[in-house]
Amino acid sequence: MSLDDLEDLDRLEAELQRDAATRQQRLAATQQAVHPARTEDGSVRPCYPGVQEWVAAVFSPTFARRSTPTFTWCAQWWRHPEALVRLEALWRSWETLRLDPLLGMSSWLSGHLDAQLPILTGPAGPFAGCDPTRHFEPEPVRLAHQPAPAHWWPTPSTS
Repeated sequence: MSLDDLEDLDRLEAELQRDAATRQQRLAATQQAVHPARTEDGSVRPCYPGVQEWVAAVFSPTFARRSTPTFTWCAQWWRHPEALVRLEALWRSWETLRLDPLLGMSSWLSGHLDAQLPILTGPAGPFAGCDPTRHFEPEPVRLAHQPAPAHWWPTPSTS
């Protein structure tokens, strides 16, 4: 056996260990999703403490795609305010719907992910100009806004 063969075996063993660790993490997350932990007051504890952990553990490995003209991802997704809001909404809805053992994930996929993913990763979405390895800082743009004239909105009733 040559030195190159031994190096190949070492690389293969390291890759297998990483794969096994990833499978263990996913299994633990699945078990936690199916059998949720509860707080002292009995409420269900989220599977993930925040959107960053959820994106790293669930979203990123599960919904990965090759970069194409119609699918763009930015590794620094948290630098895009719109992406952060959309991913936060996906994480929170996932945390809620994971508790429904029958239709929860199906509802989440069709009602939440399928609605957000094309906007999030599309050619006009928040990652436009980025690629998986490079963040592009777009020029700040704001929607024009003019306040409504006085008395435009109905006065709230005081009854």
